[in-house]
Amino acid sequence: MIVKIQDNKIKGDLFEILQSKIPYRNQRNNQSIGLQSDRWSYKGRDGGTHWVVYTGKPIGDIMCNLTSLAMVLETLGIENPSDGQYEDFLENVRRKNSLPPRTTEGGWAGVARQLKARKVVRKDNFRGDYSEWKDEILPYLRNGNGVMMSLNGHIIRLQSITSNGITVDDPYGRLPSLLNYRPSNVTGSYNGNLNARNREAGIGEDTVFPWNQVSKFTFHWIAAFERR
Repeated sequence: MIVKIQDNKIKGDLFEILQSKIPYRNQRNNQSIGLQSDRWSYKGRDGGTHWVVYTGKPIGDIMCNLTSLAMVLETLGIENPSDGQYEDFLENVRRKNSLPPRTTEGGWAGVARQLKARKVVRKDNFRGDYSEWKDEILPYLRNGNGVMMSLNGHIIRLQSITSNGITVDDPYGRLPSLLNYRPSNVTGSYNGNLNARNREAGIGEDTVFPWNQVSKFTFHWIAAFERR
């Protein structure tokens, strides 16, 4: 219905409202079970790289990518075709089609293509103030695109850009401050409040980060999607 509107300003305003109506998804209650390839690295106090292996265990904690993608797809009107959780369905799509790891663009963008969506832009190492976000990123939200972005590995969905800051849906929980996310050369640390594992609702919904934080933070990448 919005696409049929001729006035571009009204169309953009309505798409911005629609961005706020997308259901929030909690990655920590996902039901997918890990394979041998599912593992997570962290840097220990000894300076060495350590691994957590998820073989045979729920992998919700490392599914921020496909959980954010599920919200992106719903932004585009691509509904969950399964009876289970959308992100678990997307993981099954990835495995069934022998796509690359979900942590790579080949993985999450490949899954998007299977659901008839495609990446239209990827901005790497993006950093800026309100004017730069308004000029370079906001047009995608106003065009009805779904947008997700990487905090050096942790993936979240972008919901809005206003003069107060950016609003995001973080499928893992709520960071008290964007600057609480401390990237390292191996993986980031998440110093925030975590979602519960037993329900879909989460405290990571509609998290607002003000510009005095956003302008100091470099996003690993920002990607926008459209429906094919």
